[in-house]
Amino acid sequence: MQIEQRVSGDITIVTINGDITLNKGGDVLLKDKIHSLLQQGSKKILLDLGGVSYVDSAGLGQLVQVRTTASNGGGSLKLVHVTKRLKDLLVVTKLVTVFDSYESEADAVDKMRTAYGVTSIVTAMFAASPFADGQPTGDKSFRAAIWLETDEDRCGLPGFVFKPDFGFRDYAEWALDVPMFFVVRDGNYKPVERMSFRRFMAEGFEGEAATLRDWEVHLSTLFPEVRLKRYIELRGADAGPMPMAAALGALWRGLLDDADARAAAWDLVARHSLAEREALRREVPRAALRATLGGRRLQELALELIRNADAGLARLPGGEADRPLLAPLWGYAAAGRTPADDMLADFDTARGDPSKLIPRWELQP
Repeated sequence: MQIEQRVSGDITIVTINGDITLNKGGDVLLKDKIHSLLQQGSKKILLDLGGVSYVDSAGLGQLVQVRTTASNGGGSLKLVHVTKRLKDLLVVTKLVTVFDSYESEADAVDKMRTAYGVTSIVTAMFAASPFADGQPTGDKSFRAAIWLETDEDRCGLPGFVFKPDFGFRDYAEWALDVPMFFVVRDGNYKPVERMSFRRFMAEGFEGEAATLRDWEVHLSTLFPEVRLKRYIELRGADAGPMPMAAALGALWRGLLDDADARAAAWDLVARHSLAEREALRREVPRAALRATLGGRRLQELALELIRNADAGLARLPGGEADRPLLAPLWGYAAAGRTPADDMLADFDTARGDPSKLIPRWELQP
C-alpha cells in the first residue's frame, strides 16, 4: 500500500493506493499515518480511497478506528472517491452512516439536484400535518405551508441547484450571502441585522472576527428543501407513524443511491422551469397528490417515483430487505390519498376530538 499526502488550505488530503489489509500491513500503515498527522496538528483529514482495490476486516476496522481517533481529538476524517466495492462493504456492515463520504463531488451534486427536483412530490406523498390548534387548517401539509411564509432568502428551492454546472462552491457562495441571524459567543446569542456572512468575514461584528464555528452555526440556520451538510439532508416530508418513516428512508435510498433510479427520477422532472417547480411547491401543501406538474397529476408521478425506487433497491446491496418498506406508499399513491386524508377522516369519526387520533398516528418503534 502506498500513501501520499498533500495540503489544501487547512485540509490534509491523504491518497491511498493498493490494499488496506492485515497481511500487507496496510492497516498499520494507515493507523500510523493518521496518528502522525493528528500529532502534527492536522484537524481536517480527507482520505482519498479511489486507488484502494481491496479492504479486509482488519483494514475496515482500522478505518473506523482512525475516524474515531480523529473525532476524539477534535478533528474530522472523511472519505472521498469511495469505490463501489468499498461502498458495498460499508453498506453490508452497516458502517455507511459512520463515515461522511461521497463518491465524488459530482455524485453528491447529482443526488442533490435530483432530490430538489422531486422534493415537492415527496412532500405530497407524505403529507401528514392537516391540523393546527386541534383543528383542520385546510392544508394537507400545514408544515409545508408554514415554510412558504418563512424567509425566502434561506428556504425553498435555490435556483442555482438546477444549473448544469452546479457544484459545492455555488452552495457556499449562496450561503455567504444569506443574512445572518446571530453571532454566538460564550453561550450568548447576539442578534445580527442585515449582515451577510460574507460581510461578517470582511468587517467583523462588534469586535468579533468570523470563525469556522460561526460558519457552521450559520449553515445550520439555512432551511432549503435539501440541505448540504456532511451528508445530504432531505427535508421535504412530514413526520408520520413508523411505517411511513421507514418508507421514507427506503424511498430516498432507492432513488438516490442507485444511479439508474436516480437518472429515471430526474427524467420525470428535468424539463420543468424554476417557476413551475416553485408553483408546485406552493400548490402541494393544500392539494397534495391532486396537484399537477406540467399537466400531470402528482399521483401519477408519485407512482413512477415509487416504481423507480423499488427497482433501485432491487439493485442495491441489501436492498431486497428494504423493498417491502415501500408498501404503505404503494397503497396511498394508488388510491391518490395521503396520511393527511386518513387523519381527517379519523377526525370526523372522532367528532372533532384530536386526542383520539394519537393512538393511531403517534410515532412508535
